[in-house]
Amino acid sequence: MDEQFDEEVEQWLNKQGLSDAYERIDSFLHSLEQEADKDLDEWLSKNNMQEDYNRIMEYMENEEHEVEDVEEWLKKEGLHKEYKKIESFIQSQEEKMDKELDEWLKENDLEEEYKDIIAFMQEKQDEIDEKIEQWLEEQGY
Repeated sequence: MDEQFDEEVEQWLNKQGLSDAYERIDSFLHSLEQEADKDLDEWLSKNNMQEDYNRIMEYMENEEHEVEDVEEWLKKEGLHKEYKKIESFIQSQEEKMDKELDEWLKENDLEEEYKDIIAFMQEKQDEIDEKIEQWLEEQGY
């Protein structure tokens, strides 16, 4: 489905004349993500939390957990406070990225194009989610 999604988005972008705008926005977002990853690594290192972060990420990636299970595990491992600090830092980074993106879109006069692209992608994602939900219902889940 990812391939079909990508294909439909690409066709729509071409049809709308938004391919260049998409590439520019995507490139900028990629640079923001790289900068945020670098900032996170530096922050974790400075605060001596890289090992805690790695343990938390490993736990969350290796298992499917309910929120309550994660909270319980964090407390049991003595990582609850560390997790809250990391979560807070990541949230501040996301807010910073959103602000930088908004400023960049304004400076490059791409606000409307961005809104159109996001709206179309969300519409396509909703269609996919609906198909998955229908299939799951048909399978009795």
